[in-house]
Amino acid sequence: MIAPGKTSESSHVTLIREHLGNATKETDVSFTFSVDGSKVKDSSSLPFQVQIRYKKKDGSRCLRVLSQAKQATADKVKVETASNVAVMGLAAVQQASKLAQAGKVEEARENLLAATKMLKRSAVSAQQQEEQAVFNEAALELDRGLL
Repeated sequence: MIAPGKTSESSHVTLIREHLGNATKETDVSFTFSVDGSKVKDSSSLPFQVQIRYKKKDGSRCLRVLSQAKQATADKVKVETASNVAVMGLAAVQQASKLAQAGKVEEARENLLAATKMLKRSAVSAQQQEEQAVFNEAALELDRGLL
């Protein structure tokens, strides 16, 4: 269950918590976010941190922290052609599924169409084109299920 992102104006931190339940090495999870473009310059770096709390089979509790900074840019072409098409496709399918489950079928279909167009622009390398083809199949199957 996703808790709405909460921003602290003093620290400029956005926090999203999601309880996933059981997860395996085959589990894929994606998160989407947006940034106020007026506050980001091409030279800006956006920090990210993921904290994963989990229990091992023996009952011990663990915490894994992954931190990374990503360079920001307003250059749409640069962003799209450098994108990880597989991850973006997965995120689009997951988001459309969540919308459909919430009864927002038309919005889910619109998002799938927009993602299809964006991924078509993004897929420039052979690997990206292969990943786009995989997304297209998943999106088509999901779209058929939404009709």
